[in-house]
Amino acid sequence: MSESASQHVEGREQPRARTDVLYRELADGGLIYDNAIKQVHHLNETAALVWRGCQRGAAATDIVNELLQSYSVDEQKARTDVDSTLQRLDAGGLLLPADQTPSQ
Repeated sequence: MSESASQHVEGREQPRARTDVLYRELADGGLIYDNAIKQVHHLNETAALVWRGCQRGAAATDIVNELLQSYSVDEQKARTDVDSTLQRLDAGGLLLPADQTPSQ
């Protein structure tokens, strides 16, 4: 895996999902409900895979590898999809700050 696979969301290698939001798996992806701001986020299958990786505390490179194993995409497309999804999750306030762990 190339080094650029971990260049995402301000250089964080292990994006972490907020633990105070609710997630529901759907047949075509998933839903995240952020009770703090009363907002629902609908995730497609790829975004749901990325979210589950963030919930597990997986490294970005591991999420890319999982995407490569799950779908017929090339490595560059997988990196781009993971990076853009992480950026959208971060912009939506769904990821913990880089210096915060889930237990804090």
